[in-house]
Amino acid sequence: MKKLHIVSFINPYPPDYGGVIDVYFKIKALHKAGIAIILHVFEYNRPPSPELNALCEKVFYYPRKTGWVSQFSFLPYIVSSRKSEDLLLNLAQDDFPILFEGLHCCFYLNHPLLKHKQKLVRMHNIEHEYYAFLSKTKTTFRNRLYYRAESFKLARYEKVLKFADLILAISISDAAYFDRKYGKTIHIGAFHANNRVSSKEGNGDFILMHGNLEVEENESAVLHCIGNVFTHTDFPVIIAGKNPSDHLKREITRRGNITLTENPSEAEMDKLQHDAHIHLCYTFQASGLKLKLLNSLFKGRFVVTNPLMTEGSGLEKLTETGNTDAEIIRIIQRIMTCKFESEEITKRENLLQNYSNSENAAKIAGIIHS
Repeated sequence: MKKLHIVSFINPYPPDYGGVIDVYFKIKALHKAGIAIILHVFEYNRPPSPELNALCEKVFYYPRKTGWVSQFSFLPYIVSSRKSEDLLLNLAQDDFPILFEGLHCCFYLNHPLLKHKQKLVRMHNIEHEYYAFLSKTKTTFRNRLYYRAESFKLARYEKVLKFADLILAISISDAAYFDRKYGKTIHIGAFHANNRVSSKEGNGDFILMHGNLEVEENESAVLHCIGNVFTHTDFPVIIAGKNPSDHLKREITRRGNITLTENPSEAEMDKLQHDAHIHLCYTFQASGLKLKLLNSLFKGRFVVTNPLMTEGSGLEKLTETGNTDAEIIRIIQRIMTCKFESEEITKRENLLQNYSNSENAAKIAGIIHS
């Protein structure tokens, strides 16, 4: 049996937002593929999860070193706050390969004690570009300064990837970027909760926009669509997601055709995704791969996006893309009365094969050494 160390930037259970969804369902798929996993977790804000014990041979937890000491470092804060002598010793005691989840966990990537081991790095996005984007969206000077500094540090620190034996990029465009700079890169699509395309034929009667609403990027996208898209249509709209701000709630209540489903259960979210006629997926930042887009394609009917949402994913053939708000409005008006046909489901089944958890787990299993 092959064994694999996985170093995770946070407890991946429950898999309730972006990055942890990829980590958790990767663990689940590798376990199903017969890989014995030794999981190392940096623990903060999320307590230990007994659920992980069923998927892993061992689970180790380490405290994340948050606070000003880690921030005043030449290393990025997301890296300097994730170091542990216990982690290094646990990784060095055998010959099993290591999968580091993101630059966050790469503090020991080039350590001499791990020189003999096969080392893989999963890149969820191009971190310094993502942090540069965040520095432009934050409202306070302090936050803008932090993200700008972190972006600079991440761009400089990224060179540590030359010590990886292989980089596993989550999107096609990211794979091209890392391969151009460091070589030894392959594209492994995002792991997710879907085992098959379960979209319904026929018609729904509302537009759905969903995501983790406490993430500033997601809230900005929703607010933009409320003010520039939904106000120009009379079709019913449902906004669904975690922890919406009071400001977002006020903006929703001002519109008669928009309702909010706050903190939906998994079953409620699943029903909304299957029942909607249109999923609107909108973003201001083309980073990594948007798991909300994958969920919409696996579960929903029509999916409408802006170009940044599908950039580098290879999924644009499965969506209706509007380059401007006016184009998105016209698309919505055109397809709101169209029937979602079985041919579209077949098309998705064919084109979403690159996002099969079992096939991507098999690729990783074939890469790692015994």
